[in-house]
Amino acid sequence: ELEKLVESDTIRIIDLIFITKDSEGNCESLELSDMSPEIVEYFSPLRTEEAHLLAISDIEVISELLPNESSAGILVYENVWARGFKKAVLDAEGILIADGRIHEEDLQAAYLDIKNNS
Repeated sequence: ELEKLVESDTIRIIDLIFITKDSEGNCESLELSDMSPEIVEYFSPLRTEEAHLLAISDIEVISELLPNESSAGILVYENVWARGFKKAVLDAEGILIADGRIHEEDLQAAYLDIKNNS
């Protein structure tokens, strides 16, 4: 699915990091370029420049949240589709006050609240 989003210019991957935590709680983080050639090849359709936007402190916070014997991927991406919309708003002398993301689960919960209170 990520490959489809990248190929359709819906998103652009800016940074991709993997974290593993062993049974003793020791963590290791890897950039894609640090991985084996097979893994790099697998992710090559998604690969963009490595921007190194994630700070070590970001990785440490996420590492602490991981249970032992687990792993996580951290993906930083740009919603490329939003560029044109933002430009159109600004060209029309609009002002972008804020942007953000609403998670699907939050939307579903809000919809249920509205439905139950109607």
